[in-house]
Amino acid sequence: MLLPNLKVTFNYVLIIEWLNEKERRTGEELHRFLQQLSVSSCLVRCEKVDDVRVALRRAVDNVGARGIPVVHIESHGSNPFQGCDVRDAEFGLDAAPGLPWTDLGDWLAPLNEASGFRLLVIGATCWGFAAIAAMKVYEHVAPFAAAVGFSTGVDGGSLHDAMKEFYRAMTRGEGLKDAMDAAQRELRSPTEKLRGTSAPILALRILRGVYDGVRTPEQRTERANEILRNVQNAGFPVREGIEHDLRDYLHDLGETRIVTTHARTLPLH
Repeated sequence: MLLPNLKVTFNYVLIIEWLNEKERRTGEELHRFLQQLSVSSCLVRCEKVDDVRVALRRAVDNVGARGIPVVHIESHGSNPFQGCDVRDAEFGLDAAPGLPWTDLGDWLAPLNEASGFRLLVIGATCWGFAAIAAMKVYEHVAPFAAAVGFSTGVDGGSLHDAMKEFYRAMTRGEGLKDAMDAAQRELRSPTEKLRGTSAPILALRILRGVYDGVRTPEQRTERANEILRNVQNAGFPVREGIEHDLRDYLHDLGETRIVTTHARTLPLH
């Protein structure tokens, strides 16, 4: 499914900057840039996990006074395909325990609900699209209306340029997909990729995966026979015994597509 060109409304950008001590303060730079665009923003510098929780709790408490934020996470993200399960992917400092994206959902969900389910989350980190792991369909309401992030590693300068263009496009009134396309064009390497999804699309993928995983053996056999009938009706030869192989394949396919409540498998590519 393609991401629809959603119109995103927000009142300010909540920049959660969690970087190493001597690093370039890209969150602060974005904060100043947004001021030049006359976009209200709030910069929160974090040193530990609880700082993130407090920032999001305050945003919930201030929805009535400040309105709906965009939650922009400016940090480092771990590669969910190297040395860790997707559900263990996290963001934070290079040399200290970070915050798993799955746990972030527990704090985003109340903010999304308080925002009338219109919250946009930006994972401005390497592998920041892992923010979709915040979606735990059985434990709380959706943690966002839409999420945008990188499905690859990304150079710091490239990320900074892309995010500036993203918000510039948003202030022009462009939809979410158009703003992402504008940001993508600012990336310096063809290997750097920005992705986005909406909560309904992500939830549908999750539920489809769960459904495929819980089919009974009888249901998988019925589905395999249905596929083979369609193949035969189309005039293609079908070798004897293939229905057993197809049934097993459907089972394995369903298992790989399951997305547990802890986001064991997520569509990061």
